[in-house]
Amino acid sequence: MQKISGCNLTLQTLDGILCHCGEKAFQKYEPASISTFAQYNQEVEQCYTTENHIKKLHPSTLEGCVVRISDMIAYIGKDRQDAAKAKLMVSYKENDLGKSNPAIISAIVTDIISNSLEKPYLAMSPDIYQSITDMLNENGHLIYQCDDVTKPYFETIKPMMELMYKRFLKELMADDHDSLIYQHYLHGSIVGNFYRHPKKRYIQTDIHDPNDVVADYIASMTDDYFVDAFSYLFPHHELTNKIKYIEYFDKRYTK
Repeated sequence: MQKISGCNLTLQTLDGILCHCGEKAFQKYEPASISTFAQYNQEVEQCYTTENHIKKLHPSTLEGCVVRISDMIAYIGKDRQDAAKAKLMVSYKENDLGKSNPAIISAIVTDIISNSLEKPYLAMSPDIYQSITDMLNENGHLIYQCDDVTKPYFETIKPMMELMYKRFLKELMADDHDSLIYQHYLHGSIVGNFYRHPKKRYIQTDIHDPNDVVADYIASMTDDYFVDAFSYLFPHHELTNKIKYIEYFDKRYTK
């Protein structure tokens, strides 16, 4: 991000971005010590080379800790809300956080505030922490690992992604500027500046690993864009239009 955006972000901001993922819950979020860009770059490298290293990271500021814990708070109840929209037949155990997403958010936030005031860290009560841990484990078992979720991924999404990956890699290697990877990504004002020659201003993908370029492009896609892009690229493929998604402004869910 620092290289591509050229925003001259501070060490603390970059660290907050790196550590924002709230996949794992902690009862206490205390800022970690990081004082140099060399130390930060080492952490980034370990995230690439060591499995699950990112789950162990703690931000270096309280603001970063807020972002980290907010990421977890945001999706723990939202995933249950989305599961209901997707008509997944899921039966959850009773918990202390509530059933609706707003109730879950309110219970967690209220508890964190009361347990963190006037302290140099963020914390939650043992009971709330246990409820969060139970909910995350339950979500993993009942939602993320259920057949209604994993089957479409392995039978549809994964093959779609592989087809798009190979297509974009081929077009990138052929320097096809009519390709979506150029039109929607490399020709963009921010990303394009990173890939352009500093003086001649042409896109110089030859000095970057093309696999990384394609991976970054696909990683930048929203779910809707991914599905629509596949339909555009492979209009007659058997996987086209196989994935149905609920649009943001679907009238059934905006009342």
